[in-house]
Amino acid sequence: MEDKSGRGSKLSEIVKKHNAVGGINAGGFADPNGVGSGNILVDTVIMNKKLLYGNKSTRYSLIGLNSEGKLILGKYNFQEALNAGIEDAVEFGPFIIVNGNKQIKNSNSGGIHPRMAIGQKKDGTMIFVSIDGRQPGYSIGTSLLELQNIFERYGAYNAANLDGGSSATMYYNGKVVNKTSTPMGERYLPNAFIIEK
Repeated sequence: MEDKSGRGSKLSEIVKKHNAVGGINAGGFADPNGVGSGNILVDTVIMNKKLLYGNKSTRYSLIGLNSEGKLILGKYNFQEALNAGIEDAVEFGPFIIVNGNKQIKNSNSGGIHPRMAIGQKKDGTMIFVSIDGRQPGYSIGTSLLELQNIFERYGAYNAANLDGGSSATMYYNGKVVNKTSTPMGERYLPNAFIIEK
């Protein structure tokens, strides 16, 4: 979770602060009238085994990572998440593929939007997928079923949808590598999944 003077951080700032190679935006945040400042969490966040937002006894749909970098998807309360080895997690979704089983059945599921998603193959290879959208003539976005098809083509064993829309940002090797759906470019975000060196 990043928070500077009442706002979140741009993905590029988060990546640079942690001397990482790249990253993607992760969980959602309060976004009144589409101008949220990226610092007000509305979904559960666990960071470094600490609950930053949420209720310890409530079960949430978590997208988490353990100390070995294994992507873990499931419904957990805080203690169950720790027992499962989760060190860092965000609440979001839906899950796209769980333990090799496709979760999305409907072709219109979720509508057509810019998307951000995370997945992992059985061998541990991470897969980040960013789909630009809301830009007629360039890209309108995609449905959750097509997102699932992309993960399937790349051999994902687990995959989940993250906060998309105008938050969908992928940063790699010193620059934003997707075309965000807002003219202002990068948004201020509460958190991200990053690739450490």
